[in-house]
Amino acid sequence: MSVDRSYSPYEVIRAYHDRGMMKWGAFATGELTEAQNTFEKEEKMIRKFKLYHIM
Repeated sequence: MSVDRSYSPYEVIRAYHDRGMMKWGAFATGELTEAQNTFEKEEKMIRKFKLYHIM
């Protein structure tokens, strides 16, 4: 997908090429890892809580 930047008087803006998802890849990976770690911690707490109440 290309954005028409021909309106700009600046060559730098007209020639700019957006890298799309490439620039967000590291952020998304870090966010996903953090979410997975949080989920696992919560799951462990729930399991411990359930085991405690069963006994």
